[in-house]
Amino acid sequence: MINPPMVHGVATPDTTLRPHVGLLAAARGDGVVCLYDGDLGQRTSRRAKKRGTSRSQGAAAEPAGPRLHAADDGRIAVLSSPGAGGHTRAASCVAFLPGAGEADAAPWVVSGGEDRQVLAWDCSAVVADACAGPPGEASFGGLVPHVRGKARGKVNWVGGSVGADGRIRVVVCTTASAVEVLTAR
Repeated sequence: MINPPMVHGVATPDTTLRPHVGLLAAARGDGVVCLYDGDLGQRTSRRAKKRGTSRSQGAAAEPAGPRLHAADDGRIAVLSSPGAGGHTRAASCVAFLPGAGEADAAPWVVSGGEDRQVLAWDCSAVVADACAGPPGEASFGGLVPHVRGKARGKVNWVGGSVGADGRIRVVVCTTASAVEVLTAR
C-alpha cells in the first residue's frame, strides 16, 4: 500500500473466520475501500521451487486452502470508489462483519465515511474470484454495496455482525452525540 492516498482505517477478520484471516480491508482518504491480501510476504509457487524463476504474489489463507491471487501491490479488489456508488468523501473507517452460516463463508466488509454513508459488501464473490483467477490479476472495478445507510454525522467507527436471521446490524459511532445501530436485511 502506498500512502497517499492516506489510509484512514484498516481491518482484518476475526481469527475464527478461517480461511479468510489473511484478508485486510483499507479505508482511504480518496473515498476508496480496498480489499488486500494481508499476508504481504511473497510466496514461491510450486513451479518456482522446481525451476527457481517464477514467483506469485498471492497468499494461501491456510496451508491446504485456496490461493488468493492478488495484484503486485497485494490488492484483491476495489470494493468502493466515488464514481461507482461508493463514498463521495474520505472513507474514515472499515470493519469485517462475521457472517452467519457456514464457517468458511466470506465475511462482510462495512465502511463509514465523512459523507455520513455506511456501506456494506458481501465479499464472497470477490474472494471466490481472487481464488479462481490467474496470479497477478485482481478485480479493480468498483462493486455496488449490498447495503447502504445514512448516519447522523461523520462516521468515526463501525462494527457489528450478520445475525442468524440474515439481518446486518452495524454499530456506528459518529460526530453526533449518540451511538447508532443500523439494521438491514
